Amino acid sequence: MFRFIAFVLVYLVTFVTEAATVQVTLIDGLSGEPLTNKRVALERVGVNGKDRKLAAKRSDQAGQVVFEVDTGPDQLLQVVTRSFGAWAKSVPFSAPHQFTFKEGTLAVTLLQGSNGAPLVNWRIWVARGGDDNKWHRILRGFTDDQGRIRFTPPGLGEGATFRLQAKSPVDGSMQYSQTFTQPGTRTFTLEVAGDTNPPVVTLRSSTGDTRTTRGFLIYGTATDNTKVARVSGRLATAAGHTLLERELEI
Repeated sequence: MFRFIAFVLVYLVTFVTEAATVQVTLIDGLSGEPLTNKRVALERVGVNGKDRKLAAKRSDQAGQVVFEVDTGPDQLLQVVTRSFGAWAKSVPFSAPHQFTFKEGTLAVTLLQGSNGAPLVNWRIWVARGGDDNKWHRILRGFTDDQGRIRFTPPGLGEGATFRLQAKSPVDGSMQYSQTFTQPGTRTFTLEVAGDTNPPVVTLRSSTGDTRTTRGFLIYGTATDNTKVARVSGRLATAAGHTLLERELEI
């Protein structure tokens, strides 16, 4: 009888749980203002990455969410939220905890170099310099209707080095920003391939009339990074009818 009672006591102690308070605060990483009405989820960390959602709330006017949850010594929890189009996840924990998420620590405006216009719905990456002396893409997103986007790169302001990457709207070549280490606002301008200030081109018709225009983009085969050795030209009407095609040696 005594052994049976002892076994029951051990069994109950092994599976005892206690209530834990988890407080989450969401802050705009640039302005310091609270992020309101943002969804925050509390999850139980599962085996093989199969996490289970326990509860979800939206942040109040102070940018805060409070969860009351039963937790045990062998149960790991995590907090997950989404701001500025990107997911943020806390480190796993098993005790009462307070988390502060500083979101959107990097604000980027993406511009086209030829006219300074914003690049709308344009894909852009954030790359982080690694210990292997290589760049690794860690975040990706698309700009809004003003060419803007916000990121929250892990390690920004903590010693890591980053740069932006995006493809040129002219020839699709990958272009890179200057490196940076601190949070803030950045403008990334994608330069036009070739001469960014093209010369004035004068077209003369068979009757002697002239028309002057600016901004021709010439594709060709280059012998080095600046001089074009051979180009192909095509002159057409507004309706698209070809009047002249010629390959020129320069």
